Amino acid sequence: MLESRITLADGAHKIVDNVVVAHGAAGGLLNILILLLLTSAILIVGIRTAERAIALLVLQSTILAAIATVVAVVSGTAEIYVSVVATLAVKAVLVPFMLFRVLRRVGSVETARMYLGARNATVVALGLVLLAYALISPTAIAGTLITGSYFPTSVALILVGGLVMVVRRKALIQVIGLIVIENGVYVASMATTHGLPPVVELGIAFDLFVTVLLLATLALRIGVSSETLDTSALRRLRG
Repeated sequence: MLESRITLADGAHKIVDNVVVAHGAAGGLLNILILLLLTSAILIVGIRTAERAIALLVLQSTILAAIATVVAVVSGTAEIYVSVVATLAVKAVLVPFMLFRVLRRVGSVETARMYLGARNATVVALGLVLLAYALISPTAIAGTLITGSYFPTSVALILVGGLVMVVRRKALIQVIGLIVIENGVYVASMATTHGLPPVVELGIAFDLFVTVLLLATLALRIGVSSETLDTSALRRLRG
C-alpha cells in the first residue's frame, strides 16, 4: 500500500512538472509571437506600398491565429479553435482579398503616401510601443498563459493602429490601421478570458467583415472618381 502511494505521488509530481515545462515553453513561444506581432504593426506604419501593407496584415493575422492556437492547445479550451478559424478566414483571407481587389480595380501604382516621412512615422510608432510598456506594467498571472507582455502589447497595437489611420493618406492603408486596432482588442480578450465565447467571436468577425466591406467600397468609389486612393484628394470636393 505504501509503495503504491509513493508511486502515485511520484506520478503526480511528474505530471505537475510536465505541465510546468509545457507552460514555460508555451510562454516563451507566445513571447516570440507577440514580438513578431509588434514588429508587423510597426512595419505597416512605414511601408511604402499598399501591396506590402496588405501582405503584412496577412502575416499579422496569421500570427494572431498562431497565438490563439498555442493557448488552445496548452489550456485545452476547444472553443478557442473557433476564434482561430474566424481569424484566418476573415482577417487573413477575406479582408486581404477585398483590399487587393479594390487596389486592382483602381489600378493605382502610386506609393502609399503619408503626412510624416516613413522614417519619422516608424520612430513615432516605436515611441508609442515604448509608451505602452511604460504605462502598462507587464504583470504575468501565475498558473496561466497570461504573460506580462499581453496587456502592453494590446495597448501598443491600438496606439500604432491609430497612428496608421492618422498619418497615412491612402484609404486602403487607413482600413488596415483599423484592423490593427481590432487586433489589439483581440489580444486583450485573449489575455483576460482566453478568448471570447464562440458566438461573440463569430459576431465580431462578421461585424469586422461588413465594416471592411463598406470601407473598401468607399475606397473604390474614391479611386474611381478621383483616380487615386489618396483621401486628401477629397478636399477638392469642397464647395
